[in-house]
Amino acid sequence: MFSETDLVNPFLPSRRFVLAAVSDDCVLVALEQGGFAHMFLVLTLERSGSAWATTHQQVVPGRPRSLEELIAYAAK
Repeated sequence: MFSETDLVNPFLPSRRFVLAAVSDDCVLVALEQGGFAHMFLVLTLERSGSAWATTHQQVVPGRPRSLEELIAYAAK
């Protein structure tokens, strides 16, 4: 279950996992954000030494349906 609309249900999460791609030093993650401003987000996390940090976050026009789409969204 997922709280997709602006009607907040405190027992349901407001984000859900869509898709991810992983390499040795980079992770791309697509999330769906519910609520009034329903949207899809792509996060880029990069590793520096032993630490991971979010280096980029962007709203994308739709749900990535393949790794190719996820990578294309992240490259923009």
